[in-house]
Amino acid sequence: MIRRMTMLRKRVAAHFSAKSGPPNPRLRRYPERSLTGVIEIKCKSGFTHAWETYQRAIQKRPLITNCLTACGLCMIGDFMAQKTEKAMDIESHGKEQYNYGRTMRMGVWGLMGAGPLCLPWYKWLHVAATNLNTGKVFCACVALLLTVPS
Repeated sequence: MIRRMTMLRKRVAAHFSAKSGPPNPRLRRYPERSLTGVIEIKCKSGFTHAWETYQRAIQKRPLITNCLTACGLCMIGDFMAQKTEKAMDIESHGKEQYNYGRTMRMGVWGLMGAGPLCLPWYKWLHVAATNLNTGKVFCACVALLLTVPS
């Protein structure tokens, strides 16, 4: 095993030294087996790796992943809202600094409220997007809602 890893390192070093210039330090290299059994080094950016990890998590544990995503997005949204309120000088009376409790409450709402409640909606949207007839009906409903005066 150690001999194989040493040989792999030598091949990788030879591969990258043959190219002009040093390898990009922002790209991570992941060994993967090809169909022939040879280990190949695939280069992926950090975002690509994170996105693929997120997609695997959505497939494996959709509820937990959706709850954590909603928690993070709610907290980011509240952070941006508080910064915008401060920049536009429309803060509540008596508020002198950033309200961490409000951000935490929004995170809890995303984790325990929006995440679990929106999961069936996201599943229906996925089915609607893949099924043309349902997608047409959905688009017609949205268009109807947008055109009806309040």
